[in-house]
Amino acid sequence: MKKHRIFWLLAATILAAGCSSDDTPTPPPPPQACDLSAQGTANCYLISGPGDYSFDATVMGNGVSTERAPASRLAPVAAGLVWQDTPGLLSDVELCEGRVCFTAGGKKGNALLAVYDAGGKVLWSWHIWATDYDPASGAAKLNGLTWMTLNLGAVATDYDASGTVKGMVYQWGRKDPFPSVSGWTDAGGITVYDASGSTADPFRTEQVARTDNLAEAVAHPTTFYSGTRDEGDFGPYDWLTTDASAMNDRLWETMTDSGKTLFDPCPPGWRVPRKESWTGLNETNFIWDDAALGRRHALLGYYPAVGSRGAATGEWNFVGGSGLYWSSSATEDCYVSTLNFLPAYINVQSNANRASGFPVRCVSETAGDPGEDPGTIEKYELDRVTESAYIGFAGDDASANYYIGLANVPFELSDEGEQLPTQPGMIMYLDLYGDTSIDPKSAVLPDGTYTVRSETTSGSANATYTWARMMTDEHEIVYRRTTGGKVKVRRTDGGYSIEGTFRSSDGPDFTISYTGEIAFTDRTPGPSVLPIVDPVNARFTEAVAQWEYSGDQSDRFTIRLLDGRMENDELAEGYRLTIDLLSEKLSEKGNIVIQPGRYSIGSDYVSPMTFSVGALYSLMGIPMYTGTYCQQARPDGLTPLCGFASDGTIEVERSGDRYAFTVDITTAEGVSVKGTYAMNEVTFIDNAPYEPAGDWLSILREDKTVIFAQDDASECRVWRYDSDDGEPTEFEILVDNNTTDEAFQLLVLAPAGSTSLAGTYTAPADPDRPGVGNFVPGYKQLSMLKGTWGYLLYDFRVTNYVGAPATEGTIEIRDLEDGKIEIQYEVKDDAEPQNTVRSVWSGSIRWIN
Repeated sequence: MKKHRIFWLLAATILAAGCSSDDTPTPPPPPQACDLSAQGTANCYLISGPGDYSFDATVMGNGVSTERAPASRLAPVAAGLVWQDTPGLLSDVELCEGRVCFTAGGKKGNALLAVYDAGGKVLWSWHIWATDYDPASGAAKLNGLTWMTLNLGAVATDYDASGTVKGMVYQWGRKDPFPSVSGWTDAGGITVYDASGSTADPFRTEQVARTDNLAEAVAHPTTFYSGTRDEGDFGPYDWLTTDASAMNDRLWETMTDSGKTLFDPCPPGWRVPRKESWTGLNETNFIWDDAALGRRHALLGYYPAVGSRGAATGEWNFVGGSGLYWSSSATEDCYVSTLNFLPAYINVQSNANRASGFPVRCVSETAGDPGEDPGTIEKYELDRVTESAYIGFAGDDASANYYIGLANVPFELSDEGEQLPTQPGMIMYLDLYGDTSIDPKSAVLPDGTYTVRSETTSGSANATYTWARMMTDEHEIVYRRTTGGKVKVRRTDGGYSIEGTFRSSDGPDFTISYTGEIAFTDRTPGPSVLPIVDPVNARFTEAVAQWEYSGDQSDRFTIRLLDGRMENDELAEGYRLTIDLLSEKLSEKGNIVIQPGRYSIGSDYVSPMTFSVGALYSLMGIPMYTGTYCQQARPDGLTPLCGFASDGTIEVERSGDRYAFTVDITTAEGVSVKGTYAMNEVTFIDNAPYEPAGDWLSILREDKTVIFAQDDASECRVWRYDSDDGEPTEFEILVDNNTTDEAFQLLVLAPAGSTSLAGTYTAPADPDRPGVGNFVPGYKQLSMLKGTWGYLLYDFRVTNYVGAPATEGTIEIRDLEDGKIEIQYEVKDDAEPQNTVRSVWSGSIRWIN
């Protein structure tokens, strides 16, 4: 190592953060080297000038263990430079008595240093951030926290054409940095150098292939691990594991106090912010700067639109147009809370997949948690009900919708029918989903905890319609949208006790409480059917089992048992029982099998050995039955009585190709329905689509161009969907070639209120969280093909479409003359290996709504 004795006599105390001539570190550093770990160990160290430096190489990060990741002492035998983004940034990297020692040349940039065992395996690695930025000088204060005003690893202090202000990106829970691409487009490159100053290419992208990938990620700090799908073709998109049940929510937060862990990527004294840390940022104070491709805040400074690396592919997306910043806090359903912004959108508690690559903006480690700061939480005691409605079977899982308005002030109705406070105070609306009530006319909201999320399933408080309208002390009407939280409901002698805790994107977090009666008005849409009132004990003589599809965990069947007579597909006499059954996954084309055994009630439409509850909904005034239910014929052709299953068991026996069924269920009204089908033949109907030969949805085995000839009888239909809360406008586009029975389906997201399809749409950084300028990737929901499918073919064997879902690529739509449009796209499917799907279509469109 080069020795700068005279220089260090003058400069050792002023050149690097944490260095002091009075420090006495253990173990002692080599003479004259600045001890970066004297004030605490970490995975990143700042250096601010030329000279000799060292840090403790025996401690993993800050040495603080976390869940399933204990910190242990390292015993390396060598050290070296992995990469540096500026030639000559660091030199003379070596292991010196349990420390990493190196020399800095005085340039700005980033580097990764590592220590190795005797076999050359990386034991640990550290990020060196060479910069003249002093985080402690003029640091911003917000929500009880001290903030860095630069991204971790940024070299420039404001917008520059080369993009060095963007800093590093990280996969959530990992300590190691990945450089951002140069410039402000997705196509920018990354150039790093080895110790000799030659260009290097250490970075790799691999799909995670283990249920526990932590040790591999530590040993391969330059490998970006893209995530995989899990149950039902969703998530976890985690670099750590292929199994959602093996995810670790505490990689950047300790279990006991949500403190900094051994994997936190920030320097000593700093940490990744918790999820509540950006509370209060909004369109008014966090302003988009079009010239600088980012947002600015008076205190927090400039946030560049870094873009992101996709969780599924590792590819860069929306550089210069999107900003996503990690928090340390995992959320429910495999996600992590993030700051998310676009030019016309802000969400301070958005969600993202853990395998994504986002930047980090560090906050002081010792500052208080804003979520625990009483000054950042507002409390509202509500004392009156403004409205309360019950809608049976409104949820996606046949749950009921309980919609409640609570207030602490009088209100009046606007010309549009909106409830407006007449004095300062709040009206809070809760959109809750729970079990159906036996008597809809006297509906009872079930006890329990309802979680704020985008779902309409039992136990959810739908985020779109759980919100508050308020009047300020200045008599201004404002709104509080919820981005998370919980509503706790408990029945009392006097009615209900309701307590809610909410995160908000439009101001401080807040809580509400209400105690009192709530009388629900039944608004379940008609028509209704009369219930079965007398017990049923039937001997079924016919059995038809329709195999609907095979999922990841189960085969789904619709089984119809008949004790009576049908006329024109209507029950004319006796009873008919319809069973929605989830069998073990046994069936295949040409060999349909129902698993024998006892089936119990279920509601997730996934778990084997369950049958689903019965439900009724209305489609254009026509009653539609779903799930498991029994019909009883009535005289003179009247609509049959119906009992919807809410509990019970169904026994299935098998002998060769013959089956027996024993039914013992209870309806929602408490009526017993029993019946038997003696061991006999069953008529099987194969309604399952032909599945591709792989763990994917695409039926393609090669690239595909969807061709539309001039004389084809093609048609373009468009559905437009707007929301009332500023969410993107959705355009669903279906183009059919009625000559070849081929088609494509697009679902693109335009700015709120858009009336034109024109634009360029790309795959979202997070497949589960698309935004403006994205298309929604293709997926399958039960037997329905949703989102964007670059190729569709109508399969008459199953009377449904099959095809290739789009997972990445670009869609361009242009307006032509006379109201016509041109659609051109090139996308990739989800097969392994992927296939490219292309098409060009132009013509008139037919608006459906």
